[in-house]
Amino acid sequence: MNHLKIHQVILATILGILPSLLWLLYFLKKDPKPEPKKTIILCFFYGILSTIPAIYFESIFSSLNFLKKIEISFFLFAFIEEFFKFFSVKVSISKKREFNEATDPVIYLVTAAMGFALIENLLYLYSIFSEKTFGTGDIIFTGIGRFLGATFLHASSSAILGYFWALSILKVKKTFLYLGLILSSFLHTGFNFAIYWLQKTCLDIFILFFVILFLVWMRLPLKSVFKNLKEYD
Repeated sequence: MNHLKIHQVILATILGILPSLLWLLYFLKKDPKPEPKKTIILCFFYGILSTIPAIYFESIFSSLNFLKKIEISFFLFAFIEEFFKFFSVKVSISKKREFNEATDPVIYLVTAAMGFALIENLLYLYSIFSEKTFGTGDIIFTGIGRFLGATFLHASSSAILGYFWALSILKVKKTFLYLGLILSSFLHTGFNFAIYWLQKTCLDIFILFFVILFLVWMRLPLKSVFKNLKEYD
């Protein structure tokens, strides 16, 4: 840690915060009837708080023997994160009068997800400082990767869950909500497992290629999410 420089800490902090804010602005612009800023800020803050129980339960389960199988641990951790992002919106926003439009579950879940991702990004970037050979380039490359990959993943998986949550409200069937939790967790799991496998077998350039491919591939389902729900407004 003695080689740590203040400009690197500042850079890591900026690159940890900026991806969440940029993706949040991107998704908020898709809302045909923008939500009140104070409600968005509250939801974002609760998304930040949701990292606390998520980290707690992940630390507990990570010590269990049956989670030594990597596929199971990836899915369980993904489910924990998706659940607590959802729970943060459920307890903070869902009973407010602002939560009254078909696209609101998507907008608020993405907002909470960006609060969650902000803390995750900061923790991930700060962890680089423990490596003796880290440099400014490592921080920049990781920050860009988090923007295109993990942060967008959190937004996408929460948008998918938000879509099914909206359907469960509109059609008065909780089955849709349960389905959304499972599908968003599988999406989260698949992405993380792919990154894990690529890190073990490929060069970093292939990881970046996969991340960009994932971003392009998710455009259609995300577009459908907003298009389908707007019909109910």
